[in-house]
Amino acid sequence: NRKPRKLKEEEIPVCNCPRLSSQPSPGAVPCGPQCINRMMCIECVVGHCPSGDYCTNQRFQRKDYPHVTLFEAGKKGLGV
Repeated sequence: NRKPRKLKEEEIPVCNCPRLSSQPSPGAVPCGPQCINRMMCIECVVGHCPSGDYCTNQRFQRKDYPHVTLFEAGKKGLGV
């Protein structure tokens, strides 16, 4: 039941990825393996990432979770 902590402007980690003004070229991954935030296991902050809406390092913020299903695993109970 804690309130989320708001980061101050100077605490927000900004990555080193190039700024995108249009859709990335095919095969290019904005905020991919070269992104310093991704290497440090930190998500890019919406509104502060140079890649903008094309950033691929915002999975929790965008609630982009893998699709899972529960199944009966016999004597073991439920499985994922």
